[in-house]
Amino acid sequence: MLRAVARHSGDQADANTKTEIGTKRRAAVSSAIEEIVAAYVQLGQLDALHDLKAHREKLAASIRDRLDFDFGVLLGQLDDDLHEIDAGIRRLRMER
Repeated sequence: MLRAVARHSGDQADANTKTEIGTKRRAAVSSAIEEIVAAYVQLGQLDALHDLKAHREKLAASIRDRLDFDFGVLLGQLDDDLHEIDAGIRRLRMER
């Protein structure tokens, strides 16, 4: 019984560590897409933003209905990226 409790505690610690790592990785990737979008906005590259958005949408569509792996984290990241790209497109359109 003690081993089961210890193993369960270890499993919880592993899950917490994985969640923390996933959050940090997502923040780093988010920061990267924010910088890319900011550069495109600064350079007035609306077409590049549309291409970036289309690419992210294609990736999301290709994995959304797959059942062989849980792509929830990746889909969440792609969704975050799409929101950031859309914000960049709106900023560029307001400037024109």
